[in-house]
Amino acid sequence: MKRPFFAPIRNALYACLCALLTTIAQAQTCPFDDGNSSLTVEGVILTRYALGITGAPLVANTGINAADAPTVEASISCPSCGLNITGNPTMTVADATIISRKLAGFSGAQLTDGLALGSGTRNTPAAVQSFLLAGCGATGGTVTSITAGSGLTGGTITGSGTIAVNTSVIQNRVSGSCTVGSSIRAIAADGSVTCQTDATGGTGTVTSVFTGVGLSGGPITTTGTVNIDPTYRLPQACSNNQIARYNATANVWECLTPAVVTSVATGPGLVGGPITATGTVGLATTQLLPTTACATNQIIKWNGTAWACASETAVSTAWTQGGNAFGVPGVIGTTDTQEFKIVAGSGGTGGRLLAYLGSSSSNGMKMETTSTVTKPNTISVTVGSASNSFGFLGATVSGGGYGAIDCYDVVTALTNKSCGNSAADEFAVVAGGFGNRVNKPQGTISGGNENTTEETGDTVGGGSRNRAWGPNATVSGGRSNQATFTDSTVSGGALNLATKRGSAVLGGVNNQATAQYATALGRGAVARNYGQFAHASNGEGLASPFAPGNAQYSRMVLSSTGAGFTTNMGARPLALGVPVGDEQMRFLPNQSAFVDATVLAKEPGTSNAMAWTIKCIVMVDSAGTMTLSPSPCVPAVQQQTSALPWTLTTGQSAVGLAGTILTIRQNSPVGIKWVATVNVTEMLE
Repeated sequence: MKRPFFAPIRNALYACLCALLTTIAQAQTCPFDDGNSSLTVEGVILTRYALGITGAPLVANTGINAADAPTVEASISCPSCGLNITGNPTMTVADATIISRKLAGFSGAQLTDGLALGSGTRNTPAAVQSFLLAGCGATGGTVTSITAGSGLTGGTITGSGTIAVNTSVIQNRVSGSCTVGSSIRAIAADGSVTCQTDATGGTGTVTSVFTGVGLSGGPITTTGTVNIDPTYRLPQACSNNQIARYNATANVWECLTPAVVTSVATGPGLVGGPITATGTVGLATTQLLPTTACATNQIIKWNGTAWACASETAVSTAWTQGGNAFGVPGVIGTTDTQEFKIVAGSGGTGGRLLAYLGSSSSNGMKMETTSTVTKPNTISVTVGSASNSFGFLGATVSGGGYGAIDCYDVVTALTNKSCGNSAADEFAVVAGGFGNRVNKPQGTISGGNENTTEETGDTVGGGSRNRAWGPNATVSGGRSNQATFTDSTVSGGALNLATKRGSAVLGGVNNQATAQYATALGRGAVARNYGQFAHASNGEGLASPFAPGNAQYSRMVLSSTGAGFTTNMGARPLALGVPVGDEQMRFLPNQSAFVDATVLAKEPGTSNAMAWTIKCIVMVDSAGTMTLSPSPCVPAVQQQTSALPWTLTTGQSAVGLAGTILTIRQNSPVGIKWVATVNVTEMLE
């Protein structure tokens, strides 16, 4: 199809030549009024140009080759080509819109309706109409000579003649084609083609392409794209002298500027540094071995200035008083299967066996006394200061201790005890420290100073001046702590005391657990009831208004089992009767407390259950008389699974150890299990 001002180059040249040969007297028309221009090609290109689009995008998808874009741009910007409708300095969107509307069949006022015509020489609708009617300003001229340039024939013409395309330079339009299965091999000057049969390659059919290591995108069974996997793809935008480094977080290779070494120092045994530009690092003289092989049986010796080959000098192998200088590691022992013993005393077997270094078939090293060996393979060892000692079989002192007798004795509170460590009974162990003493079997002191164990199986983990007096009592550490009953424990802190079976102080300062299975922690807490958990945080210093146990929070768990009679709740359940006094809630003279309890009752084997809460103030005067507020302190029923004939009351009793007992009594016609959690905020004046 002919394009009067945007057609391919050959047609454009031909059209321009024809226009030049037309006489000036011929009627003038706008370049887009020839009937061959369209809205979808010329209209689109002019609009793009007015919007600033140039180059290949200007002619994209219009049927005009991208290579012809410069010619198209020149035609549009040509001052005499009649495309600047509004007379502005450059072609505008309004110009492109007017031309597009004219190509679409618009006329008259429709061509300029709603357009801003700008400030050019034709900025009114009337001026635009006149310009269009006058042929868009196209003018004629007088041609006196036409010369045929490259690609054309027929010139020079000064009168009349014919200009034609030189087909030896410009290819005629291709007029031939090839059948299916063949391709164009050559094109003749007249546009005819020579065909050849296509090479079909292999006989197989590719149905799937997988991607191996370093590639991604597969398998492809229809269409797809194979890419280099990011973990194998090197960066493409590194600067000079940068290197590629793998980023394990992002799983990509990235550019990195490598660190530059500016100085190399030399450490022990090397010389030559520091090097800041160029240099040589070498071995120091003290590290250089001889450069020639030594003779047979020679060794390397230092001669005062360098290492040199030398014959080995014979040395005496006898052990002498005061020590030896063999020049090689000294070895003492036997070279056969006989045992090696070190004995002090009246020569040979009559003395005390200090060390037993067995042969390859024996049990290793032992330290023991020959006159008391009654258990096989029993070891008693002491290491460290001469003041350390062991007294029985299997005892061990691993080290520590020093030779003085001014260490503190936690039993007598005097500073007249040996500062050596002592494992004074069978299988006792002192690992280190000083002034520590294990007095009964299987006791252990791990370290620290001036600690003591008094019963079998006691343990002191460390710290200072702690005492475990069980049996099986434990003080883990800290200062001046005591665990003085079976299975009692102090975990740490200072000045803490656990005095009953299973009692414990978890830490802190000046706490006491003085009832069975009671627990205290904080500062100044006293757990005086069976199973009581007491916590206090009384102030620092001697000016604190509260002595230990006088202001604290406690919790107890009480329980009982009974039927058909009144039963008190204690700290552990009893089948019948009243729990013993030290297992109930005791309050001392001049003590006040707020009791907040929750009680749950359950009939075993049924779904019958009932729950109460008790909230009251307990006050005990100096004579031990208890007053409850409110009085009576009536438990409040909170929940019950059904209407049950169970009752709960509170009161007091003088039964038990020193102090008045707060009782929680239950009564039911059937066998009932009861449990109560009791929270107590207490003060003792």
